[in-house]
Amino acid sequence: MKFEIDLFKAAVKAGKPVLAVCYGAQLVNVALGGTLYQDIALQVPKAIRHGAAKAGEKVFHQITIFEGTRLCRIMDNCATGDCSIRVRSAHHQSIKNPGKGLRLAAVSPDGVFEALESRGKNYLVAVQWHPEKTLTDGPSQLLFESLIHASRR
Repeated sequence: MKFEIDLFKAAVKAGKPVLAVCYGAQLVNVALGGTLYQDIALQVPKAIRHGAAKAGEKVFHQITIFEGTRLCRIMDNCATGDCSIRVRSAHHQSIKNPGKGLRLAAVSPDGVFEALESRGKNYLVAVQWHPEKTLTDGPSQLLFESLIHASRR
Protein backbone atom coordinates (compact mmCIF):
# COMPACT_ATOMS: atom_id res chain seq x y z
CA MET A 1 0.00 0.00 0.00
CA LYS A 2 2.89 2.39 0.69
CA PHE A 3 4.03 2.15 -2.93
CA GLU A 4 0.52 2.96 -4.22
CA ILE A 5 0.18 5.93 -1.86
CA ASP A 6 3.60 7.26 -2.90
CA LEU A 7 2.67 6.81 -6.57
CA PHE A 8 -0.64 8.65 -6.07
CA LYS A 9 1.06 11.53 -4.24
CA ALA A 10 3.72 11.78 -6.98
CA ALA A 11 1.02 11.94 -9.68
CA VAL A 12 -0.81 14.72 -7.82
CA LYS A 13 2.45 16.63 -7.21
CA ALA A 14 3.23 16.38 -10.93
CA GLY A 15 -0.21 17.76 -11.79
CA LYS A 16 -1.36 14.57 -13.50
CA PRO A 17 -5.09 13.83 -13.72
CA VAL A 18 -6.18 10.95 -11.50
CA LEU A 19 -9.24 8.73 -11.85
CA ALA A 20 -9.32 6.30 -8.92
CA VAL A 21 -11.63 3.26 -9.05
CA CYS A 22 -12.91 1.18 -6.09
CA TYR A 23 -9.81 0.29 -4.04
CA GLY A 24 -8.19 3.31 -5.68
CA ALA A 25 -10.88 5.59 -4.24
CA GLN A 26 -10.28 4.12 -0.81
CA LEU A 27 -6.52 4.50 -1.22
CA VAL A 28 -6.83 8.15 -2.28
CA ASN A 29 -9.03 8.86 0.72
CA VAL A 30 -6.65 7.19 3.20
CA ALA A 31 -3.59 8.80 1.57
CA LEU A 32 -5.14 12.20 2.27
CA GLY A 33 -6.04 11.39 5.87
CA GLY A 34 -9.60 10.14 5.37
CA THR A 35 -11.17 7.13 7.04
CA LEU A 36 -13.03 4.04 5.83
CA TYR A 37 -15.78 1.75 6.95
CA GLN A 38 -14.01 -1.60 7.09
CA ASP A 39 -17.18 -3.61 6.47
CA ILE A 40 -20.28 -1.89 5.07
CA ALA A 41 -22.66 -4.72 6.00
CA LEU A 42 -21.55 -4.61 9.65
CA GLN A 43 -21.03 -0.87 10.09
CA VAL A 44 -23.71 0.84 7.99
CA PRO A 45 -27.28 0.50 9.25
CA LYS A 46 -29.72 -0.74 6.58
CA ALA A 47 -26.91 -1.20 4.06
CA ILE A 48 -27.83 -2.34 0.57
CA ARG A 49 -25.63 -4.90 -1.19
CA HIS A 50 -22.47 -3.36 -2.54
CA GLY A 51 -20.72 -6.60 -3.46
CA ALA A 52 -21.38 -10.08 -4.73
CA ALA A 53 -22.55 -12.82 -2.37
CA LYS A 54 -21.14 -15.51 -4.66
CA ALA A 55 -18.53 -15.74 -7.40
CA GLY A 56 -19.63 -14.35 -10.74
CA GLU A 57 -22.58 -12.41 -9.36
CA LYS A 58 -23.00 -8.86 -10.66
CA VAL A 59 -24.36 -6.23 -8.30
CA PHE A 60 -25.84 -2.96 -9.53
CA HIS A 61 -27.42 -0.09 -7.61
CA GLN A 62 -28.34 3.55 -8.05
CA ILE A 63 -26.25 6.45 -6.82
CA THR A 64 -27.08 10.12 -6.52
CA ILE A 65 -24.42 12.57 -7.66
CA PHE A 66 -24.26 15.82 -5.72
CA GLU A 67 -25.07 18.95 -7.68
CA GLY A 68 -22.22 21.41 -8.15
CA THR A 69 -19.53 18.73 -8.24
CA ARG A 70 -17.10 17.96 -11.06
CA LEU A 71 -18.72 14.52 -11.29
CA CYS A 72 -22.10 16.17 -11.80
CA ARG A 73 -20.66 18.28 -14.63
CA ILE A 74 -19.15 15.16 -16.22
CA MET A 75 -22.49 13.35 -16.36
CA ASP A 76 -24.83 14.69 -19.04
CA ASN A 77 -27.98 13.61 -17.19
CA CYS A 78 -27.01 15.80 -14.25
CA ALA A 79 -27.21 18.83 -16.51
CA THR A 80 -30.95 18.15 -16.80
CA GLY A 81 -31.39 17.92 -13.04
CA ASP A 82 -31.41 14.10 -12.85
CA CYS A 83 -28.27 13.31 -10.89
CA SER A 84 -28.92 9.60 -10.48
CA ILE A 85 -27.11 6.83 -12.34
CA ARG A 86 -26.93 3.03 -12.09
CA VAL A 87 -23.48 1.63 -11.26
CA ARG A 88 -21.77 -1.76 -11.01
CA SER A 89 -20.70 -2.29 -7.41
CA ALA A 90 -18.16 -4.72 -5.95
CA HIS A 91 -16.83 -3.43 -2.65
CA HIS A 92 -17.24 -4.19 1.06
CA GLN A 93 -15.31 -1.17 2.39
CA SER A 94 -16.23 2.44 1.78
CA ILE A 95 -15.44 6.05 2.49
CA LYS A 96 -16.37 7.14 6.01
CA ASN A 97 -14.83 10.61 6.30
CA PRO A 98 -13.19 12.39 3.35
CA GLY A 99 -9.50 13.20 3.45
CA LYS A 100 -7.92 16.65 3.31
CA GLY A 101 -8.73 18.54 0.13
CA LEU A 102 -11.50 16.12 -0.90
CA ARG A 103 -15.23 16.60 -1.10
CA LEU A 104 -17.96 14.01 -1.35
CA ALA A 105 -19.50 13.72 -4.81
CA ALA A 106 -22.04 10.85 -4.72
CA VAL A 107 -24.00 8.62 -2.36
CA SER A 108 -25.95 5.36 -2.60
CA PRO A 109 -29.51 4.98 -1.23
CA ASP A 110 -28.18 3.62 2.09
CA GLY A 111 -25.95 6.64 2.70
CA VAL A 112 -22.67 5.01 1.63
CA PHE A 113 -20.46 7.56 -0.09
CA GLU A 114 -19.72 6.44 -3.64
CA ALA A 115 -17.41 9.19 -4.97
CA LEU A 116 -14.90 11.81 -3.91
CA GLU A 117 -13.16 14.53 -5.83
CA SER A 118 -10.57 17.22 -5.33
CA ARG A 119 -11.72 20.56 -3.93
CA GLY A 120 -8.99 22.13 -6.08
CA LYS A 121 -8.71 22.66 -9.81
CA ASN A 122 -6.72 19.49 -10.47
CA TYR A 123 -8.55 16.51 -11.97
CA LEU A 124 -8.94 14.02 -9.15
CA VAL A 125 -12.10 11.92 -9.27
CA ALA A 126 -12.42 8.81 -7.10
CA VAL A 127 -15.36 6.43 -7.54
CA GLN A 128 -16.28 3.32 -5.52
CA TRP A 129 -18.00 1.60 -8.44
CA HIS A 130 -16.51 -0.14 -11.49
CA PRO A 131 -16.96 1.87 -14.69
CA GLU A 132 -14.40 -0.38 -16.41
CA LYS A 133 -16.92 -3.24 -16.14
CA THR A 134 -19.69 -1.30 -17.89
CA LEU A 135 -17.85 0.34 -20.76
CA THR A 136 -20.93 0.58 -22.97
CA ASP A 137 -22.90 2.56 -20.36
CA GLY A 138 -23.14 6.26 -21.13
CA PRO A 139 -22.02 7.36 -17.64
CA SER A 140 -18.94 5.12 -17.79
CA GLN A 141 -18.03 6.48 -21.20
CA LEU A 142 -18.45 10.05 -19.97
CA LEU A 143 -16.21 9.38 -16.98
CA PHE A 144 -13.40 7.94 -19.11
CA GLU A 145 -13.80 10.67 -21.73
CA SER A 146 -13.39 13.29 -18.99
CA LEU A 147 -10.12 11.66 -17.91
CA ILE A 148 -8.87 11.62 -21.51
CA HIS A 149 -9.84 15.27 -21.93
CA ALA A 150 -8.04 16.22 -18.70
CA SER A 151 -4.96 14.28 -19.84
CA ARG A 152 -4.69 16.29 -23.05
CA ARG A 153 -4.23 19.58 -21.25
